[in-house]
Amino acid sequence: MPRDLHAEYVLILTMIGCSLDKFATELRNLQRTEIDEVMAKFNPKAVGSSAMPHKRNPVGPENISSHGRTLRGYVIPALENMITWHERDIANSASERVILADSVILVDYSLARMAKIITNLEVKPFNLQRNMELTGGLIFSQKVMLALTEKGMPREAAHRYIQKICLAVFADPAGPTFKERVYQNSKIKKMLGVERLDVCFDPQQDLKHIGTIFSRFKL
Repeated sequence: MPRDLHAEYVLILTMIGCSLDKFATELRNLQRTEIDEVMAKFNPKAVGSSAMPHKRNPVGPENISSHGRTLRGYVIPALENMITWHERDIANSASERVILADSVILVDYSLARMAKIITNLEVKPFNLQRNMELTGGLIFSQKVMLALTEKGMPREAAHRYIQKICLAVFADPAGPTFKERVYQNSKIKKMLGVERLDVCFDPQQDLKHIGTIFSRFKL
């Protein structure tokens, strides 16, 4: 029997595992001490890190990432099993007894664990705000650039103009921030005005469609 459908099945399961691994990796990164924006639920009785007492290791997301690696490893034998002699030999049999069952179990477990992690996720708004402000407005450079293009400045020219301001910020980190330099720039203020600049530097603008996004998931 051709093993094409079997390979496709394993690939689909692996893609689900990869998506879960992607989410888990992001959560692990956001839980780093220096970022500390979200936290997977931590049992106070758990050891955390045996070497560093301050660390609360994201065990759940790490497990999901680990299973994602295992699933990606199963793709190779699944594809190799597509090639059989006269589509009659059973060289595929032994590996399929492992990878098919394991793939289903790992994805099922990872989905259940991720659902539990998200349900109990601790979000830290103060740290989110703190981290956004660390760049002094640099994260909004694209918005200012696009606002200038809306007012008629060629995109390449707008990019170079804003990039020059950004480079000045990097060259003098103790000096004015990007936001301060933009508001003090007479050319930008003349083209955009203070009200339009306020919109450019307002992070809530990135959330204005969040209701529409969640409505697609019937949440």
